[in-house]
Amino acid sequence: MPDDARPQPDRTQRLADLYCARVAELLAVEPDRVFAKAAANLDRMAPHCGPRLIADWRAVLALPVADLRAALTSPREPYRTLRRNHPFAGLLPENERQNMVRSLRRAPA
Repeated sequence: MPDDARPQPDRTQRLADLYCARVAELLAVEPDRVFAKAAANLDRMAPHCGPRLIADWRAVLALPVADLRAALTSPREPYRTLRRNHPFAGLLPENERQNMVRSLRRAPA
């Protein structure tokens, strides 16, 4: 399917994409904090998520930082799907996350 014919992502996907794009920016300045939060969140997610999701995220997080940043913003699968269940919750300040949510509510569906 050509890129311009790709279905538009729903708001959940768009929020995950925005959040992860911001995390990609943080990786450039605070990689240790990003990796620590992701590792802790993956440990918390493991009992509630499928082992495949956890394994896939661990593999992505093992990439070199430049490749990880690219994965967090890639329009390609499987990265888009992975971002819907990302291990970065709590990394951004709550007011920043809420601003993202509000901006998507105002945007056309």
